[in-house]
Amino acid sequence: MKYQIVFRVCEVVEAVNKLPRPWGLDKRRTILLTFNSLLASIERAKVEYEIHIVEDGISAELRAILEPKVQAIHATDERGVPASLAKSYEVALEFADEDWVYFCEDDYLHREECMLYIDEMLRGAATYLQPYDRGQLYIHPCDYPDRYMRPDRYTGAKDDRYLVFCSEHCHWREVPSATYTWLMRVGVLRARRVLFDENIAHHARFGTGDQFLGETIFKRDDALCLSPLPSLSTHLHTAVMSPIVDWRSVAASFDSAL
Repeated sequence: MKYQIVFRVCEVVEAVNKLPRPWGLDKRRTILLTFNSLLASIERAKVEYEIHIVEDGISAELRAILEPKVQAIHATDERGVPASLAKSYEVALEFADEDWVYFCEDDYLHREECMLYIDEMLRGAATYLQPYDRGQLYIHPCDYPDRYMRPDRYTGAKDDRYLVFCSEHCHWREVPSATYTWLMRVGVLRARRVLFDENIAHHARFGTGDQFLGETIFKRDDALCLSPLPSLSTHLHTAVMSPIVDWRSVAASFDSAL
């Protein structure tokens, strides 16, 4: 099993959603936290991998730091999330169908065990997920605090009940939505390319596409999107950081100023 990481980087925009970063982080420190924690996690998992960066505006200094550690850096054709997503899918479609591609945004801090736990679950999915081992399996490695709110922020439902599964290392909960940070098989992306292109068009029109992913892709009868409990990563915005985990301690191992 090979993992292809497509890491989307934009240094010129501090935060698309305007939410503040924790611990006084600026965008470059956020990007480096994300990249270094992800690299540590994938190396601990002892799996075959490549890292491809899709850049939507980075400085020469940041490029010099990242370039020696990755397979390639791909520039977008124009600025903005839709162009960045389009380039990410273009890069991913060059990989083998059986590879798992991890589309990763540049502001997610990873626990060191993140990819180890994901790899173990995926290798045992036929056992862990029976009878729900579906053709379209997606992994969103972040457990958001709004998952514990009713009504559900995205579906509006007050009594949604989502499946929970147990692997060797942690639990996994079915989730109705995700951001643009998730894993999937390349073959699924190829087979469902039209849906993902429609998602790009939706984002270009409305400025967001997270809900579209949930309503159009994850809710299909042949699809299942899972997030870990407790979270294996967190979005680096103060208002939405995943519960339970001491994220500052996690971050401190990659940023000595914390």
